[in-house]
Amino acid sequence: MKRETVWILGFVGVVIVGINVGRLVTSPRREIREDVIESGSDPEIAAAVATAKKEMPSFLAAIKRGGGEYAINAKFLTKSGYEHVWVKVDTYDKGLFTGKVASKPIELDKNPGDPVEVPEADVSDWTYRLNGVVKGGFTTAVLKNPGAARP
Repeated sequence: MKRETVWILGFVGVVIVGINVGRLVTSPRREIREDVIESGSDPEIAAAVATAKKEMPSFLAAIKRGGGEYAINAKFLTKSGYEHVWVKVDTYDKGLFTGKVASKPIELDKNPGDPVEVPEADVSDWTYRLNGVVKGGFTTAVLKNPGAARP
């Protein structure tokens, strides 16, 4: 397994461990299964998505500089709505990400490793690792520690 795949799967694993592998966790505010985010009316998730979108220029600059490992969390249309899936980014050009599915979708008819294209507008979160430092992961921070103060 390639090193970048291990990192992405490790990052996704952090999300999964934080919400009890394979179980559907339901609360009045949040419905989560593995790495699928159904934001609905959850103000913390909505704020995390807004932060990720606001900070997108720094992510795009990091991709342009290169030398790191990059992933996005993007929404994909399914029969019952949208599913948010992590994607390992291969390229970005003129508002379009290309990459490979990094997490196992629940409803989306894709498998880890399948190629996908994602318009920038469909990105709900992003993360990257460069020189051992991880940036982004705004929704993941909420899922791991709901109610915590955010920068």
